[in-house]
Amino acid sequence: MRPRQLAAVVAPLCVLCCALQSVVPAAEEGKEASAYADLTFDSYSFRGRSHRGPYLLPHEKIAPQSEMIIVNWVPYTRNKDYTLDYGLAAIHFVKPLGPDDEITVRYAHAKGAPARKPTPITGDTELYRSETSQVKLLTGYQEDPKGKTEALGNYGLDMNTRWIPKLQVSSTFLVSDRVERAPGTGLFAADSTRSAGQSAAGSAPDNTAMQTIATLDGGRSRMVAEFTRAGEEYQGVGADKKRFKPGTQNLNLSATHTVSDNVALRAAHTAVAQEKQGAKIADTTTTSGGVNVKLGAKSDVDLSTTRVDAQGRPTTEQHQLTSKVQATDEVAVRLAATRTQVDGGKTTDAREVSSQVRPNDRVAVDVSAGETLVDGEKATETRQVKSQFKPTDNVNVVATYGETEHVQSQTDTRNVAVQAAAGEALKVKGTFSQTDPAQGDATKAHTADVEYQPLQGLKMTGTVAEQTVGEASRSATGGALVASLRHDLQVRGAYTNRESDGLPDLGDTRDFRLSFTPFDKLQLQAQLTQRPAKELWKPEDVEQQSVRIGSQLSPSLNVSGGYSSKAWLTADRTMEITDVRLQVDFFRRHSVYAGLSLSDDAAGTSALREKLYSLGYAYRLGSALSLSVDGTLTERDGPSADSQLNDRPEYNVEGKLSAHF
Repeated sequence: MRPRQLAAVVAPLCVLCCALQSVVPAAEEGKEASAYADLTFDSYSFRGRSHRGPYLLPHEKIAPQSEMIIVNWVPYTRNKDYTLDYGLAAIHFVKPLGPDDEITVRYAHAKGAPARKPTPITGDTELYRSETSQVKLLTGYQEDPKGKTEALGNYGLDMNTRWIPKLQVSSTFLVSDRVERAPGTGLFAADSTRSAGQSAAGSAPDNTAMQTIATLDGGRSRMVAEFTRAGEEYQGVGADKKRFKPGTQNLNLSATHTVSDNVALRAAHTAVAQEKQGAKIADTTTTSGGVNVKLGAKSDVDLSTTRVDAQGRPTTEQHQLTSKVQATDEVAVRLAATRTQVDGGKTTDAREVSSQVRPNDRVAVDVSAGETLVDGEKATETRQVKSQFKPTDNVNVVATYGETEHVQSQTDTRNVAVQAAAGEALKVKGTFSQTDPAQGDATKAHTADVEYQPLQGLKMTGTVAEQTVGEASRSATGGALVASLRHDLQVRGAYTNRESDGLPDLGDTRDFRLSFTPFDKLQLQAQLTQRPAKELWKPEDVEQQSVRIGSQLSPSLNVSGGYSSKAWLTADRTMEITDVRLQVDFFRRHSVYAGLSLSDDAAGTSALREKLYSLGYAYRLGSALSLSVDGTLTERDGPSADSQLNDRPEYNVEGKLSAHF
């Protein structure tokens, strides 16, 4: 993008930045700030999963009508494009969203509300039901509060039957719809810009999983049998490019029997097999048994034995004895002994004793000691004392001292950690640790963290860390500011500085982000980042900046666009990308969209320029099914894969017909 074009895009930023000084203080003292005094504003971004939902937010009990949902930089309208269950914080979209769709949700929730735990998100349709059996069609996945974890399997069948009153069998069969592809390649990707001479590469999944569980419950006795199997994945095109990932299968058998109120028996057997290209490459079996005896109300003894047989590896046997005694309400003692033997040869014995004393609610002391013997000869001895002191509800001090003595060396470790809070606004944490080995350099580390939240919607943090190993030292300092004094305005800033002896200057990292939605139909986002390269031995300052604008000009017309640039300050290289997208919806079921993306990658005197034109049409057959036709035309001018210089532009045309469920 040329300076004149950039000025047209960035112009709103100037007006916005000038208004910040008047907008933010007004929110502090005005009625709007008091209206949000008991709420916390948060932001959550994720990608579509090829279905309409539900998509869960990281917090439950969202404040009604506080959300702002932006999909591909286009604001969505409540009850038209989506519905939101505020109690469950679950979003249902009118049309399915795919992996290429970016969703950002800003919302408010009660102050201090805990984050949602990892939650399975499933949908099921009952296909058959009787008095003893049930069959369901499953769709779903699992995600954590930040949307980073996905479980294998988006589609499957679940069967549950109870043949006799004490026997229950359930079986689940899952098929994954994940498709991974290598960047810049065309296999399974409609948006690729593959050049002549490039070979297709990617992965085609055969990710199937099956699980069957049978449970026989007979009162004091319970037996469970479980079998699971996961399929394979291959990568590349052609026999010479296939790379198999091993499939696995598991068989777990377990049994428990309660002899009396004080005696319980248990046994288990596990077999794990791994396959590669259809051949078994690993086979491991584990057999274990144990007994637990309660000796009164405050003590018990547990004895267990385990045998592990792995293909091509020595057999391992382990026997463990553990005893716990709660002498008084304030004093507890634990004894443990373990013997491990490998193939009937070398034997390792470990013994440990630990005690805990809590004279009152403010003080606790833990003392432990242990030793390890190899074939009767002492190899390691450890001693540790840990004390915790909490003089007030807002101050907590934990100190630890430990000694580890090996055959030829000894190491002392000291740690002190302090946490303090001055009301709800100020929190301070500090740690100190020191390790003194008998041979080698001592290590010292100090850290301090400060968090200050003077009012709702404004938080400042600071961090200082320093580590010294012998004569060398490294340190890091940083700070961050997050301001969300209005539900439509959010500003974030962060700074980090790192220094290290004996290494090149790691430099400073700066990051500034701004998000502004003046009304439901318009959103503006800007970001400026400057950081050193990740490779410490090759420092190259990188500066990135981007501006995105999304607007819904009418109920059926959406426009979005943006500009981003990346510059390697010490490598004489810059990359600029400009894109714009237009989508028109008509007759409720029809959509036409067009886009233009311009990229310019310049390094020294060489430059690679690309223009990507895209055009598509989508027809919604129902709430969960749509058909689409997409086409792309790529014009490339500059170095290609098989030549250093092109005298004429290179063109690439691709089309795709797809169905979305």
